[in-house]
Amino acid sequence: MVDSLNLVLSADLEDNNYQKVKVAVLDTGISPKAAEGFEIQGRMYRDFTDRPDENMRDDTGHGTSVVDLVYKICEPAEVYVARVMEKSHAIRNSVDAVIRALKWAMSNEVDIICMAIGFATEVPELKTVLKKAFAANILVFAAASNHNNMSGVVYPARWNDCVFGVFSTNAGAKNSRKINPTGSGKDENFAILGEDIKVFTGETQKGTSYSTAIACGLAARLLDFAKQNPVAGGIYGNLCNDLKEKAGMAKVLCGISEKDEEYHCIAPWKLLPENLRWQSDDPSEEEIQQARVSVMNRIAHYLEKF
Repeated sequence: MVDSLNLVLSADLEDNNYQKVKVAVLDTGISPKAAEGFEIQGRMYRDFTDRPDENMRDDTGHGTSVVDLVYKICEPAEVYVARVMEKSHAIRNSVDAVIRALKWAMSNEVDIICMAIGFATEVPELKTVLKKAFAANILVFAAASNHNNMSGVVYPARWNDCVFGVFSTNAGAKNSRKINPTGSGKDENFAILGEDIKVFTGETQKGTSYSTAIACGLAARLLDFAKQNPVAGGIYGNLCNDLKEKAGMAKVLCGISEKDEEYHCIAPWKLLPENLRWQSDDPSEEEIQQARVSVMNRIAHYLEKF
């Protein structure tokens, strides 16, 4: 399904002259080998930990896996990597690093911020910066939980007024009951695949942190599609501006979701025409062009409907 989605939403090689989507990943960094493969340059990396290293590094592999998942969904994206912690779980004294990293991401005019991390307690200074990101139409996605369903939704995922809190689903777009904390009945509680994820190291992992990476990749793919010249220069020229707003992106994500209890479980295949959703062979060029028109119409419909 991901391959079909990428084929349909990718720009033609001869029509590749448009501004690429920028995604900032705040995590444990990235390995030098992976950074080279992803063409992440020095200006696109910064270490904000207490013991900053000028060289790219990732002692856990978590940040590298998050970046890898973003690229798997949206290969054209430009990914900026901020190393804000040395271990896979954020701790209270990581907050200052996260705040400085957010400001750095904003200074680089990113479109999306991926925070596959969370804090157990509320930090007002962090919310102040995130509200500024929201005001600048930067989409922020944050993991709903650090410890599966053993605790409540963590911060900043709780701040649904300015952040997309991300929960997990299985491959069938059903709520991951053993992973997700209880969501709020009044909020969207977006969830996307977070089980049986093959990460960069080759291991299989699960958790809302990987769901967050996939959600960011999907949002980046949608923005990338809307930025492409045939879309931006046509009758749907406003799609990109609408999708850059949290409310607009939320409408589209709701449109391709299936409700399971209090969660909106995102089913990305709902973007595609039914004949392409589970097709094993690559679609023809004619099918791709027809599908692109269908996706444009579908996104416009979701933006108008809700």
